[in-house]
Amino acid sequence: GKDCKSPDIIALYVGSNEIRYNSLTEKLGSIDDVDFDTLIVKNTDGTYTYAEPKTVTEAYCILLHKVSVTYPNAEVYCFKVVPSAGGSLSTLNGTGRLPYAKLFNDMVDDIAAHYGAIVVDLVAAFELDPDNDGKATEEAFNTFQTYYHNDPHPNAKGFDIITECFVNAVVDNSKYIASIET
Repeated sequence: GKDCKSPDIIALYVGSNEIRYNSLTEKLGSIDDVDFDTLIVKNTDGTYTYAEPKTVTEAYCILLHKVSVTYPNAEVYCFKVVPSAGGSLSTLNGTGRLPYAKLFNDMVDDIAAHYGAIVVDLVAAFELDPDNDGKATEEAFNTFQTYYHNDPHPNAKGFDIITECFVNAVVDNSKYIASIET
């Protein structure tokens, strides 16, 4: 923002640790199960009281709500997360890392839509799961591993993909781009 205290754009990359655990399916929840009337209560003084989240979905809803009320003019970009690149293709597909990422990212889609946030689809950018079935092919997995220095840290090529994906999302969606062009 012009006051240097209010951001114009906020990027949230949240959840890469959550998709590493098979307990995610038990703790994920669904936006359909969120009771917003009890999860987020507006007080008479204009502040909010938040219930203790019972699911990852509820926690993500609270996060996006807090960001949206704290910075109401900011554009919020929610990154879909990619699984770690280590191990084998069978580890990626079999123990659930990519399937858990798909579940988590479907939740990100739902909550971002609810709050009017913009989704940055890293899974599509890395071409790890082109048919969106929660499984990578051997070729996709081998290529994906070339974008990582060590698991789970991207190398320069990996960061280039992340940066390009984010910049493209901003260029395609930001109201600030139109103000720059005019």
